[in-house]
Amino acid sequence: MRSLTRRLDSLPISDLLGEIAQDVNQALQQRSPGTVPVTGANLGELSLIQLVDWLRSQGLLQYVQAPEDIARAQLVAQEPASSPPP
Repeated sequence: MRSLTRRLDSLPISDLLGEIAQDVNQALQQRSPGTVPVTGANLGELSLIQLVDWLRSQGLLQYVQAPEDIARAQLVAQEPASSPPP
């Protein structure tokens, strides 16, 4: 969990952030020409979970199944089976 909430610029991936920014900008321009570009530094201010959430809000990422649904299903699967009443 700690890795998911750690700022991306605290990781040794500055070159990767620049490449991701280029790809994101290309996709954003195709969807909405004139969109303000992002930089690797902008993305570095986010955590991994924030980046994923932002990409989803921009329409660049879709979930096959909502993370909340997956979590609920896992919680239900961990609950002990209810015993029938006597």
